Amino acid sequence: MLGEVCTEQDARRGTMLASLVVRKDSGIPGKGYFAHAAGLGRDVSDPEGFWRSEVEKIWRVWSDEERDCE
Repeated sequence: MLGEVCTEQDARRGTMLASLVVRKDSGIPGKGYFAHAAGLGRDVSDPEGFWRSEVEKIWRVWSDEERDCE
């Protein structure tokens, strides 16, 4: 299900919304997340750096969208 959410949000907003779902033991997403990201054409050679930049992008994109609705 998270893969479907990521694919849809990537197509609509260029973000992987499932980036906000993290493992309790590591605080970052699991291997499936990074495999899916690679399948979407993302460079995940630095997994943690990729994930952090994706989370920042989510906050930026969704924050901009909220301002557009005001």
